[in-house]
Order: sequence, then C-alpha cells, then structure tokens
Amino acid sequence: RSHLMSVAVCVLLLFGNELLLHHMLVTQCLAILAVLTLRPRPPQRRALFWVDGALALAVFGLLRMLQAPFATADEHVGEIMIAKIRKLLPDYFPVEEKPPSFNARLYFAVSVFDFMDW
Repeated sequence: RSHLMSVAVCVLLLFGNELLLHHMLVTQCLAILAVLTLRPRPPQRRALFWVDGALALAVFGLLRMLQAPFATADEHVGEIMIAKIRKLLPDYFPVEEKPPSFNARLYFAVSVFDFMDW
C-alpha cells in the first residue's frame, strides 16, 4: 500500500501525469493489492502461495488489457520482450508482421539489451 500511496502523492505533485498512472509497476501493485485483499491471512499450505501468484498475474493481465486502448507509454517494453523471445526461440514464434515502433528500435540498436553470453 505504501507504493500506491507514494504514487498517488507523485501523481498529485505532477498534476495528474498519465505516464505515471499507466505504468506497469502501478498495475502490478494494484493486482497484488487485489489478491491480498481477497485473502486477509497468509495461506496455510505452500501451494496456495503459487495460486495467489498466478491470480495476481491474471489480474495484472486483465488490468493491462483494460488499459491497452489508452495506455500506450509502455508499449515498447512488450515489443522488446516479444522480440527477445523470438530471437531466443525462433522456431516456436512466427515472424512479426508489423515493424517495431521507434522506441523499440532504439533498444534493439543498443547491444546492452542483447542476451548475456555464457
């Protein structure tokens, strides 16, 4: 809750900055808070922690899908992840039809974002 409180203060101080509101970290904090609100006490069995984590990921995905029409600031992060997965496993993922955005191409040009060598 402290993360969300500090984000709320930052949004107020930055006059309602939309980039901050639609950030992936805020969405993940909201998903975790929703799951923790559903379960007031920690689960008794270890397997239920995995269920809570999977539920938080599902809520995160749902929130990102709801934000997708108007929250486009972090779009390049998903493009970069998909491109890196396609580079790692080219046989399992088809070639992308549309070209990457300008922001994604900036990250592709820098070798720092390549996979680490063994």
